[in-house]
Amino acid sequence: MNVSIVLCTHNRADALRMTLRSLSLQRVPHGVSWEVLVVDNASTDHTARVAKEAASILPCRYAFEPRVGKSFALNTAARDVAASDLLLFTDDDIVAHEDWVSVMWQTFSQTDCAAAGGRVVPVWPMPKPPWYDDSGEYSLMPGALVHYDHGGGTRVIPDLPYGANMAFRKGVLDTFGGFNPQLGPRGRTLMRGEDTDYCRRIRAAGGKILYVGDAVIYHPVTMERMKKSYFSRWYFQYGRKDILLEPERVTTHLWFGVPRYLIHRIAEASLRWVTTTDPRRRFYHRLECSRLLGQAAEYWRPSARNGGP
Repeated sequence: MNVSIVLCTHNRADALRMTLRSLSLQRVPHGVSWEVLVVDNASTDHTARVAKEAASILPCRYAFEPRVGKSFALNTAARDVAASDLLLFTDDDIVAHEDWVSVMWQTFSQTDCAAAGGRVVPVWPMPKPPWYDDSGEYSLMPGALVHYDHGGGTRVIPDLPYGANMAFRKGVLDTFGGFNPQLGPRGRTLMRGEDTDYCRRIRAAGGKILYVGDAVIYHPVTMERMKKSYFSRWYFQYGRKDILLEPERVTTHLWFGVPRYLIHRIAEASLRWVTTTDPRRRFYHRLECSRLLGQAAEYWRPSARNGGP
């Protein structure tokens, strides 16, 4: 087996069906064998039936991971695709460009990269909300969407890949082990970071990670993701992830287990939030508050204060 596409999913059977139909249209190079591995992460809907029905339109296998958490599912996938040369990871609610597999395969065939990340383009179902802005100082906002776009071409860039469109040589997973179960979505929680953590480990060891702009995934912006409350919850979890990814804990100048400087930052951001009149700028400060509160919450946890996970 040359290529395995890994799809981890939790209770989104209808979105998964759309994604599998998209993958059935891939124009895979002649002589390249490929498959899709659907890892059902403790779903209680009809995910299993959708995955098994997909075997009639594309080479598809099904695996079940009972422990809730995307990182558990990713690690199950890595174990179950041991014979593959190249692993492509994506989400269960995307539409893949029909040359996605082909471009990724050619990239790894022609370079010595250890990993790669392709372009992820958000697809809006309607005009963007008036409070949303992805330019200038408001560039914080697109983080809550799955958006990774640095144009075309293949090159090394500072930004690490997103889990919706990333690929690894199988040997990389053998070398670096599994994904961190503390990170990544768990059921409907918005924790992220399992992809960033893994790619950081590869880069720190000297592995080359390429950006492949011609390997394109389209990611729909659902109605839920067009709500301010979603953005605030996402950035709270983003703040927690910031601390989980830090190698060291602050041990001095703590107030109730939280670094004093962080409490000052929360106070400053809160003041800007309540006093700013411009709607976009005001929402930006609200998101900054959410992120800082997430950091404080992670420091406050007893295990974090003790230097544990």
